[in-house]
Amino acid sequence: MTLVFIAMSNNLIGQLNPCAPIGEDWCVDAPLINSCQINGWRSDTDPDDRTFTRGDVPNRGWCIDPVTGFEYTIENNQWLSFIADDDHLHIEVDISECDANRGIQLGAYEYRTLDGDCPGEQVSCIGSLSGENTSFIFYVEPLIPGDQYLIMIDGYGGDGCPFTLWIDSGVDIYITASVESFPLCEGYTSYGVLSAEGSDIGSNTIYGWETENGSIVAGHYTLTPVIDAPGDYTFTIYDLVTCCWAQETVTVEMATLDDEPAAVASVDGPIG
Repeated sequence: MTLVFIAMSNNLIGQLNPCAPIGEDWCVDAPLINSCQINGWRSDTDPDDRTFTRGDVPNRGWCIDPVTGFEYTIENNQWLSFIADDDHLHIEVDISECDANRGIQLGAYEYRTLDGDCPGEQVSCIGSLSGENTSFIFYVEPLIPGDQYLIMIDGYGGDGCPFTLWIDSGVDIYITASVESFPLCEGYTSYGVLSAEGSDIGSNTIYGWETENGSIVAGHYTLTPVIDAPGDYTFTIYDLVTCCWAQETVTVEMATLDDEPAAVASVDGPIG
């Protein structure tokens, strides 16, 4: 909980999931998370504060190319575990600033083999080098809803790469945020120019606004903040129980004589 409020007070709303998991070296130690904890998870295949080592089952290929049959190797992997909500989980992977420009590899597996070994059978994997400054979708399918699975992330050839994961699809329930904007009159401080709603606003949620090029005078953590400058304003809502969140950005412009109210924009964010 503390991390959430620190993130908000430091003007970092929505920049990362505040209750994101920490991967483990060995699949038997993989932390069980919900899908929302993957959404916005920012990590590194070679983090400064820990060293990921080769942590799969010895003498078993972790990623076998379905066409060539080539078995890729792993060097500095980390593991997570999740319960499937749907028959698939599609994850957007954003990679940047790799040490050697090789990129990362990913694998998804059944939780155990019939003999109880970890990991189980391969579901899907991406074993070839991705390179840095790259985005792609990792397709984890087919899944059986309600079953437990494993995800592994590894630096290609031991490369160290910062990365962020986002849920693209495969989660059934959603938290939503919507914002409405009206033009701002020049020279006035205005209440009600911005207005937000969230699907699950209540005792288990926190929410707030941030801007990099506008100005919030008061009410950062209300639905209707007071602003006194045009700019881009971002509203974010967090569910403190599920770690799920949604975000929407709207642009406030200076009013003219024939301005009409801006259209309502909305976005969905997944809940695990």
